[in-house]
Amino acid sequence: MATRIQQACFKRGLIVELGGRNASMIRFLLPLIINAEQVDAVASRVEEAIKTAKSTKENAYA
Repeated sequence: MATRIQQACFKRGLIVELGGRNASMIRFLLPLIINAEQVDAVASRVEEAIKTAKSTKENAYA
């Protein structure tokens, strides 16, 4: 699932790293200086990516 989220994030202009056991965790590499609007924009894109990855997974099992 994390790999699908990573790919969906990349398509939305975000670069995230995978970590943890079996690359099952998403790591955000944020700049040292970031404002609330930028955080909200990233969160929105990640939310869209998660929804896309989830629907992709569900369609794979259908």
